Amino acid sequence: RLVAIWSDVLQLDSDVISVTRSFFELGGNSLHAMVVARKISSSFDIKFGIKDVFTKTTIKSQYEFIELNKWLSNSKEEITDTTKITL
Repeated sequence: RLVAIWSDVLQLDSDVISVTRSFFELGGNSLHAMVVARKISSSFDIKFGIKDVFTKTTIKSQYEFIELNKWLSNSKEEITDTTKITL
């Protein structure tokens, strides 16, 4: 999904996009970054701001952030559920 988002926003063929190439190397700018941040946030149901595009400039780093976010979210729910049961 990340490749599709980048491809759409940057108007590049998905074959050109590598998971290790920088968003900005591929022609991204701050306006593109705002759109990518919004699309990632809505597609993956996470908080992903423009700052995250600037600090996580590759698909690989964005993917890792999304996976970590999902894992933490699931862990938080498990902890909350366990706490409810214990109380």
